[in-house]
Amino acid sequence: MAITKIIADSITSGAIANTPAFSAYRSGSNQTIADGNNVVMQFNSESFDTDDCYNTSTYKFTPNVAGKYFLNSMLRFNGGGASVLYEIYIKKNASNIKAFRHEGASGDVFSIGISAIVEANGSTDYFEISFYQASSSVQLTPSSQTAVFEGYKIIE
Repeated sequence: MAITKIIADSITSGAIANTPAFSAYRSGSNQTIADGNNVVMQFNSESFDTDDCYNTSTYKFTPNVAGKYFLNSMLRFNGGGASVLYEIYIKKNASNIKAFRHEGASGDVFSIGISAIVEANGSTDYFEISFYQASSSVQLTPSSQTAVFEGYKIIE
């Protein structure tokens, strides 16, 4: 009974929780990515943000609790040239820490995604998503379903 009460108290007090957690997305107009640029993706709206750790103006997730986090991003684009190189990155403090590369066909609508487990210090570390493309130009299509950046703290 005592162990059950400790676990129940830990859950209700938030000591055992997958927070902070957030889900941000691109809303409004398309975000155009010019040829040969590595650009921070502008997720300017939120579905939720449990601890106010995602900034819709700087497009950064700055967790206020130290620990390991699961981060995920999905992007849907239109445009692009023939046999084009596309790369998506998870950045920590402006440095690439995870990457995924895709080669696409001419003018196709395409999606690209990335997920990773990362570690944050709970005070100054921040995370953002960037995208590079070697084409004439592509546009991120705004959507709460296909242009997202989200994450949560892993219970350790």
